[in-house]
Amino acid sequence: MQQDLLEKIARTNLFIFLQERTHEKQKMFGKMDLVPVEQFMEIYHKTGIDVDGRIKTIISLYSIFETCCQRYIQYAQELPGFQALSKEDQVTILKSKDISEQ
Repeated sequence: MQQDLLEKIARTNLFIFLQERTHEKQKMFGKMDLVPVEQFMEIYHKTGIDVDGRIKTIISLYSIFETCCQRYIQYAQELPGFQALSKEDQVTILKSKDISEQ
């Protein structure tokens, strides 16, 4: 429970940090639109610079998504009888749209 609270606080702090950073950039440079994908990829491959922060954002979102998936799997593993199912059936249940319907 405390781990969940700490993770929620960390995600909230990350969101606040990214939001503040965005506001600072907008104050300095005005509203900046995303660079078109083709231009971004060309700049990134030539220089390694994440010009609009999309890679950093994707990494942050991936981390949050990964944590959610891990919790979902932990929850499923605690359900009575889940461990007794074949791995194939476990995967099918985990891929279903709503585990509570199973």
